[in-house]
Amino acid sequence: MSPLYKYQARNGKGQSISGELAAAAPHQAAQELRESGLYIVSIREAGLAARPAGKSKAPGVPLERGLLPAIPDKKPNSRDFMVFCRQFATAVEAGMTVLAALKILAAQTRPKSLAQKVQEVITALEKGSGLAEAFAEHSPFFPRILVHMVEAGELSGSLDVTLKRLADYFEKEHDLREKVKSASTYPAVIMVVALLVVVFLIVRVLPMFAQMFAGMGAELPLITRILMSLGTGAQQWWPFIFLGLALLVLALRRYVRTARGAYFLDRLKMRLPVFGPLYQKVIFARFSRTLATLLASGVGVLPALLLVGRVSGNKIVEEAIAKSAAGIRQGQSMAAPLRASAIFPPMLTEMLKIGEETGAIDTMMGKVADFYEADVAYAVSRLSAVIEPILILGVAIIVGTIVIAIVTPMFEIFQHIQ
Repeated sequence: MSPLYKYQARNGKGQSISGELAAAAPHQAAQELRESGLYIVSIREAGLAARPAGKSKAPGVPLERGLLPAIPDKKPNSRDFMVFCRQFATAVEAGMTVLAALKILAAQTRPKSLAQKVQEVITALEKGSGLAEAFAEHSPFFPRILVHMVEAGELSGSLDVTLKRLADYFEKEHDLREKVKSASTYPAVIMVVALLVVVFLIVRVLPMFAQMFAGMGAELPLITRILMSLGTGAQQWWPFIFLGLALLVLALRRYVRTARGAYFLDRLKMRLPVFGPLYQKVIFARFSRTLATLLASGVGVLPALLLVGRVSGNKIVEEAIAKSAAGIRQGQSMAAPLRASAIFPPMLTEMLKIGEETGAIDTMMGKVADFYEADVAYAVSRLSAVIEPILILGVAIIVGTIVIAIVTPMFEIFQHIQ
């Protein structure tokens, strides 16, 4: 006689269904449920004694929150979510239930903070929550796009496809961030080295020459007197200088956390020379990729657009998208308000308009995302070639000014000696 299995699943409308099914083995029961068009949440043998609350049937995977050590709630990066979604999609596609797949992932997911949250999702699922609902309970930790797309995947019964799209999205996002990092790391390193060299020359080298010039009674040029005053002042007042800089940094950090400060900073980043155009291309690529991914997964236009605004990372863009959403509620197209904002480039808005007219917004936005991601890669490759001579010239001017301030008095002294 075949054993009975209790199952919990969702139908194509997202409604929760539970019951019992006779089958020779758990995988056969799962196969029969999938063939019936059900999305499986959990399956367990009906005749087994009840387990202690919160404990896993799988060995070595504790489910009680207290069984895991306290882990700092450090949010994983895009690459971590990409790996998690890719493995999750593979497990679901192979026929595993969501609960079984998450238990396996919890044992091998890195970083540990993500593994901790997966354990808490498992606990919520065992209590009867849906997958999207369980993720939403930790929405500050799990990205909003993950929660909304998983919800769409549950409702459509295509969770594995949705998870693959999520993995592709996080992979693209990770690549985009790495390209921006590679573009900004080199200039930052050069500027820090140049600053250290300048500080060393002013604080350590110039005072040595100042004593020599003072002993000779030579009249120093204005630039030399200014730099020597800076060196002397830095030696005498360095604790107060560091304290003042620290207070300034703290004040700026508090200011940019305000709505007005964040708006000012985002506008400044968009108007920066050299880096401003690159920053805008990154925003347009993220906007297009996120919108295409959400719409392809079945998320509605308005929720997708508002979510794109929140994940854009720029208050000005978010405001423009919010106005576009308000226009859509009034019956306008999506492209018209974005074009009126004068922020989005004509190519993006025209492709969006074509997508609206043809009913293929996700396809058009995917092509726009591909274009801007390739453009970012090209801009990053050119940026090093453009920035390097500018930085070298700037460092040469600063160091050359200090050298002139030292050498000029020495020439005057030698002329008086002769």
